[in-house]
Amino acid sequence: MYKRKTVRDPSTDARLEELYQLLDKLFSSETYIITPLGGLALPFVNLTGSKLYEGEVISTSASGIILAPEDTFSAIAPVYQDVDDGDTGYYVSKGNARFLFNANGANVGDWVRISYSTDTVNTDTGKANSTSMDAIDFDSLLAFVLEARTGEGLATCIRR
Repeated sequence: MYKRKTVRDPSTDARLEELYQLLDKLFSSETYIITPLGGLALPFVNLTGSKLYEGEVISTSASGIILAPEDTFSAIAPVYQDVDDGDTGYYVSKGNARFLFNANGANVGDWVRISYSTDTVNTDTGKANSTSMDAIDFDSLLAFVLEARTGEGLATCIRR
């Protein structure tokens, strides 16, 4: 019977070790967390000058992370948990997340977006707005509503 002889190349072993270390770094618990709702949350540093609350929608600007202003197409995601100014927090990138809705509330089956300046009521910075499928601008789409909400507060949604 033929027995295969394995020749090990030390340089290959070193490159594989580098790769494993990189993967460990990329996928360590410091790089992301899986939330109890089943969302993938990524870290950010809150430099907004104020506390951010769970479900508030954040955006990017030249100065860093900010609360998503109305009419923005750069909204990133909802904040996973309350985070004080200067601290590291997490935003939910994919999967299930809780969004903080404005006083309009949310309806199951609607889409989640940031407020527009053309909205007639409740255009609160950083708060989500629920809108029907026929009224959506897909550039501003953030998620799909899974849990009804009457008035302002948190509701579970699924990120696209």
